[in-house]
Amino acid sequence: MDCSRFLLVTDVDGTLLDHHAVLSPRNKEKIETFMQLGGGFCIASGRSRMSVQHVLEQTGLHVNRPCILINGSLLYDYEKGEETERTPLPPTAREVMEQVLDRFPQVGAEVFLTDGIVPVRDNDLLVHHRKYEEPADSFVERNLRTAPWGKLLFAVPPEKMGEVERFCQALPHSGMKFVASCDHYYEVMAEQADKGAGVRALSRRFGYRRENIAAIGDYFNDVEMLGAAGIPAVPGNAPDAMKRMFPHVLCRCEDGAVGELIEELMARCERDG
Repeated sequence: MDCSRFLLVTDVDGTLLDHHAVLSPRNKEKIETFMQLGGGFCIASGRSRMSVQHVLEQTGLHVNRPCILINGSLLYDYEKGEETERTPLPPTAREVMEQVLDRFPQVGAEVFLTDGIVPVRDNDLLVHHRKYEEPADSFVERNLRTAPWGKLLFAVPPEKMGEVERFCQALPHSGMKFVASCDHYYEVMAEQADKGAGVRALSRRFGYRRENIAAIGDYFNDVEMLGAAGIPAVPGNAPDAMKRMFPHVLCRCEDGAVGELIEELMARCERDG
């Protein structure tokens, strides 16, 4: 069986891993088999380069295509240990950050660079973020006036999210866009940066046809990625709005939704010879 015409791109949190950051045996087994059959596999995540590397090390997973990191701001080849593309924020992102933090004292902030994360202002949500989502070596000290920013992350109490969104949208933000990656993270990225742009870059680089690109993700920062794929799917734990946009709904993440999608791809490989 030959699956080399297929590329599979998966989100991490709530998709590849469950809500306790656990990889299901079904996912791991099917990913390994898929790559042995020639399939291309990579991760697309809002996480930093070090965080995704930590996921790979902790789960024993491997990737054989560059990964889409910082929600599309960075493509990184873990096999070669090098960046392949980056799309930084414009310098005016600093003004957005300063205005949001001045208006909302309960909001925390971090700046994601290509080589680490710089904490700007802490809150309880970011304490949890550091403890459970990002390894300690993700955090660095850098001069934010000179280093290119990959994305700006606001940690927002859920009851304040709507107000923060409206405030940000009313600010001048040429060259930037805003996206919620969960009910308490609100992100600022370059206008051209998203997971879908990363998928298209991989398609160009490796010659994958759109109809042979599968993608799976659970939240609204995955919309562009799913739209760029010919075979988009969401896990059963995705919000109802995501299921309406992408009606190919699989099992929940903890039950092995990525593995289920791979089983479907492998059935196509076997059927088509």
